[in-house]
Amino acid sequence: MDVLCRGLGAVSLTVEGLGQSDDYFTFFYVKLADDDSQQVFHRAESAISGARSPKIGPHISLIYSDPANDIDRAELRRELRASLPKQIVFESMQLVMPATGEWRDVRSWWVRHSRRLTG
Repeated sequence: MDVLCRGLGAVSLTVEGLGQSDDYFTFFYVKLADDDSQQVFHRAESAISGARSPKIGPHISLIYSDPANDIDRAELRRELRASLPKQIVFESMQLVMPATGEWRDVRSWWVRHSRRLTG
């Protein structure tokens, strides 16, 4: 984590809108532009064994769920669209791991490392 964060300042990403998929971890999310993210993803892939860039690109997951769930994502999109910021600034980074080894067991996630991005 120290290698990943060394010399890295706050990362500012542009919000592109809301997205969704039928994948559990990207069921409903905020899509971010690639502004400064590629540097972070490349560093993570080099510094953390098994790390990989997300297929959908930079994003913030808002809901993890199976598609069979009755959540009305179209309604959520309408409700949230107007309140989305134009930019999101990340000033710290955390490495989160599932204590059980099962990523879908979100309640078992714990913060293994946390660092402030000071540049």
